[in-house]
Amino acid sequence: SNNALIKTVTTANNNQVFVLKTELEAHTAYSIKATLTDGIATTSVVSSNFNTPNFLPAQSITSPANNATISYDANNQFEIITTPGTATDTDGDNLSKTIEVRKASNNALIKTVTTANNTQVFVLKSEVEAHTAYTIQATLTDGIATTSVLSSNFSTPNTLPVQEIVSPLNNATVTFDANDKLAIITSPVDAKDADNDDLTKIIRVSGPGLDSTITKPNITDVFLLKSRLQSNASYTIEARLTDGIETTAIKSIVFKTPIITGVEDTNDAVKVFPNPFNISLTIESPETISVKIFSIHGVEVFGGEITGTQTIQLEIPAGLYLLYLSNSKKAVYRKLVKE
Repeated sequence: SNNALIKTVTTANNNQVFVLKTELEAHTAYSIKATLTDGIATTSVVSSNFNTPNFLPAQSITSPANNATISYDANNQFEIITTPGTATDTDGDNLSKTIEVRKASNNALIKTVTTANNTQVFVLKSEVEAHTAYTIQATLTDGIATTSVLSSNFSTPNTLPVQEIVSPLNNATVTFDANDKLAIITSPVDAKDADNDDLTKIIRVSGPGLDSTITKPNITDVFLLKSRLQSNASYTIEARLTDGIETTAIKSIVFKTPIITGVEDTNDAVKVFPNPFNISLTIESPETISVKIFSIHGVEVFGGEITGTQTIQLEIPAGLYLLYLSNSKKAVYRKLVKE
C-alpha cells in the first residue's frame, strides 16, 4: 500500500530465504522484488505480489449445553457463553459477536445482541416462554471476515409449584364441620402457576370401606362426607398437582376419624323409593326430617326438610349418590342410584 521496505536479504542464490509471520501484518498485501547478479551484471527487477491470511478464530457455544434445559440465576436470567472470550484475535483485530435467540417452532426472532466478544450476554426469564424449545445462533467477526453461523438448542424449564397438604394435619384426629364434611386443603391454591398453566389437583383418599380419587381444578374445594368414613378408623390422603405437563410427586398424610355415634344404615320408618330412580324420588317420613343428597365427590345436589310424603325432581347426572337423613336424635345415610 505504501512501498515501505519490510525486509531485504542478499544471499547466495542457492540459499533459502524465509519471511517470519512476526515480520508481516495480517490480511495485508505485499510485493516481492528480486534481482540476480553474478558480480558483473544484474538482472532487471522481477516482481510478485502476495497477501497474508486473516486469522479469525473458531467460535463455539459452551453454555447452555446443546439440548439442555436451562436454569435461571437469582436475577431470573441465564447467560449465553461463547469461546473464545477474548476482545481481540491473534492479528490484534477487535472481535465482535452477534447472538440471536429464536423460537424453535417457528424461527421467530426473540432477541438479538451484537457486542464486543468479551462482553457477557444474558437472556431474561421474561423474554422467553416456559417449557419451550429455542435455538441460539452465533457469529463472530473481526471486521474483515465473519464465521459461519453456529447453532445450539435449549429448552426453558417448567415451573410446577411444590404442593403441600395443609389440612388435615398428619396423624391428627379430625373433626367435621356443621355440614358433616371434612375439608381437604392443599397449597398453593392458585388457579394457574407462574407459567400461566392451569393447575389441577388429584386427591386420593383410601382406608376402611373407601378408595376414592378426586380430580378438580386447584382452586376448587375438596370435601369428604362424614357418612363415607368409618368410626375410629385411619385413612390416608395422597395429593398430587399437575399443570398438564408435569405432575408433582405424591404428598401423603394419615388422619384418624373420631368415634362416630348415631350414624347407621338401617331400615327405619323413613321410606325412599324408587331406588334406582330416574328423575322422581319419593320420600315418606312420619316426622319432620332434614334431607340432603350428595354426589360421591361431596357436592350437595339437594337439601331441605320433609314431613309426610314428598316427591322431589332431581335432574342430575346418572351415578351413585348418598342420601343423608337426620333429625334431632340420629342421622341415617343410604345409597341412591340415579339411572
